[in-house]
Amino acid sequence: MASHLIFSGGLLGGIGTSIARALLSAFAHAIGSGIGSLAAWAIGGLAHAASVTTAINLDSWFQGPWRAMLTVGTLVAIPLFLAGILDSLAHGEGVAGLGRVVGRLLVAAIGTLVALALVELLLVLVDDACSIVEQTSGLSLAGALARLATAMGISTSVGGGALTAIGALLLALLAAIAAFMLWIELAVRSALILVATAFLPLGLAGLLWPRTASWLRRLGEIVVAVAISKLVIVVVLILGAAALTESTISLSTPGADIDAMVNGVAFLGLATFGLPMALRVVPLAAEAAMHAGRGRSFVQSAVRAPSRLAMNANSTATLLQRVGSKRAGGTGGDGSGSGAAGGVTPPTRPGSGAGEAQ
Repeated sequence: MASHLIFSGGLLGGIGTSIARALLSAFAHAIGSGIGSLAAWAIGGLAHAASVTTAINLDSWFQGPWRAMLTVGTLVAIPLFLAGILDSLAHGEGVAGLGRVVGRLLVAAIGTLVALALVELLLVLVDDACSIVEQTSGLSLAGALARLATAMGISTSVGGGALTAIGALLLALLAAIAAFMLWIELAVRSALILVATAFLPLGLAGLLWPRTASWLRRLGEIVVAVAISKLVIVVVLILGAAALTESTISLSTPGADIDAMVNGVAFLGLATFGLPMALRVVPLAAEAAMHAGRGRSFVQSAVRAPSRLAMNANSTATLLQRVGSKRAGGTGGDGSGSGAAGGVTPPTRPGSGAGEAQ
């Protein structure tokens, strides 16, 4: 009887252990599948956002806010125009200064007419550059993201021990976070371009007064930097696709799928810095372009410095030779070396005239 109880208890304990293991395994599989699905969803949304959802349209609903900002810019331009005239008169520039103020007014008026067309042209050029990068490299952005999603799907399902499974899940989670951040970053890019474009009338109005003339340059730098950020993101992701192409994604190669995931997550994380990098680099490039003339003059002066030093050295040597020849001529006449050195007559003191001679 006792042995029967012991056997029944052991059997029940084994069944309970098996059930617990099955539940834990099902729970872990559900977590892994959930994380993999989350990463695939985020990457799919990123691919869709890069081509469709973040497309910038300045023709439809944007026309109403644009006309409103044109009105605001016109109201701001009136006091700035008067401030520009007063500033010109205060500096005594006269008719020429007034002519420059009127010229700035014409530039601002023409700028309001072509501002939207220039922004649209910039966006088209950036999109064409992204397409050229994809076509020339032979790797599309959608294909690269799909390959990364495939790598994550394999990595979250392969065996290889608990540590490998945990590492794959963590990488998939990081990839999902990075892809979602990129998705949001592309949406923020669209919003920033729209906001900066809407404020262009105020920047153009700032041209009327020298103290506010930098408004337009700052807005232009923001628009250009935000537009170029998409090209930076696409180039980084294409590089990631090339790295994934070199990696062998295979269930029969242990660690190959994890290596592909690490590379993909690294490039996804780096792509999230595309917008901050563009906002940092473009203003620096604009400053360098503005000071290019100053830098060229500095280089030219540095190049001409040795020749000027050589000319000064030659002049000094010539002067020394003349002084030496005068000294030689003064001492060679009587051989005594008396008199002033170098043959120069010493000046007479005041009051030492004919009286002393007597």
